[in-house]
Amino acid sequence: MAKCRKVSFNSFCGFALKSRYEESLRKAIEKAQESDRLKSAFLSNMSHEIRTPMNAICGFSNLLNDSSINEEQKQSFVEIININSQQLLGIINDIIDISKIESGQITVARYKFSLNNLIRELELLFSQTAKLQGIELRVHLGLSDEEDIIESDEVKIRQIVNNLVFNALKFTQKGTIEFGYNLKENYLKFFVADTGIGIPSDKFKPIFERFQQVENGVSQSRNGTELGLPISRAFAELLGGEIWLTSELGEGTTFYFTIPYLPMGESKGISHKLPEKLCELKNIVVLIAEDDEPNYLYLKELLKTTGAIVLRAKNGREAVDVCLNQKVDIVLMDIKMPVMDGLEATQELRGKGVEIPIIVQTAYALSEDRAKITSVGCNYHISKPINQAELFSALEQMLTI
Repeated sequence: MAKCRKVSFNSFCGFALKSRYEESLRKAIEKAQESDRLKSAFLSNMSHEIRTPMNAICGFSNLLNDSSINEEQKQSFVEIININSQQLLGIINDIIDISKIESGQITVARYKFSLNNLIRELELLFSQTAKLQGIELRVHLGLSDEEDIIESDEVKIRQIVNNLVFNALKFTQKGTIEFGYNLKENYLKFFVADTGIGIPSDKFKPIFERFQQVENGVSQSRNGTELGLPISRAFAELLGGEIWLTSELGEGTTFYFTIPYLPMGESKGISHKLPEKLCELKNIVVLIAEDDEPNYLYLKELLKTTGAIVLRAKNGREAVDVCLNQKVDIVLMDIKMPVMDGLEATQELRGKGVEIPIIVQTAYALSEDRAKITSVGCNYHISKPINQAELFSALEQMLTI
């Protein structure tokens, strides 16, 4: 009998272990299937979201060539193209960022910048969209221009605020959107408040999760990748802060995030004045180092109204030769060029004692890219696609240093 009981006990233990193993395996398979399902839904959504603005951009661009279209219609088409271009850029940025977050490649690059400038530039960026939607856009600056120079990762802070304002514009049909920051003890507390449709309380946590928003009810009426909030949470935490929201259905939503306040004092190299649309550069020699023809023509067109004398180099080697042999006041330097790239060209110029201001204009837009750009001796960084106001601001700042 004892032997039988022993066999029965072993059999029972083996059965229990097998059951636990099978249950664990079943849960793992279900989790993997759910993950695959959500990612498949995400990729399907990406295809839709990329093609939607591309359809508007391509379609209205072609219509601009139609001779029967009057000037008023053309102007409205241009506005549609601009809005959809910004939407497409946001989608591309989201895809890149979420990929780097997933692979653990996101790092923080801290440097000195004007927080008030950042808010003002975002106000300028979103003002036209808000106006077209009939929404009043307000900003709040929590520090004076004498106190707002901080050390942090400007690219990530800009992207968090950009994501939140972009979302607010999609949530809000009428009323106001206000964004800005306040100083609370040793933290900067940012906010983006809208008078939109609101978010149900049971969605407060899920909307910050990756690959979740594509299927929840909150996002069904909206455009975009729905990755803005997961990316914003990852960035806020990486910067040493947190992100949260308050909301009432039908009353609006306010998002908050914090970062440590690391003041740097006033800097004579940072201007708080945003330029007017036109900028005076009469007889200033600007070298555009750019191998891509459309990008060169675009920059040349932007500079046409300034009175600047424009030279061109098609690669880094030509840029070095022009700077060493001709009068050049400032350089707009692309990074990825044949023969010699922009960073190598900058290093060689600095090694030869050339102190001409160099503004990097590049499609490499991550914080770590900016840190590398600064380390080789470049003075300023502008990410493509280039905004006219930002370009003129950079030129004026560099030429007055």
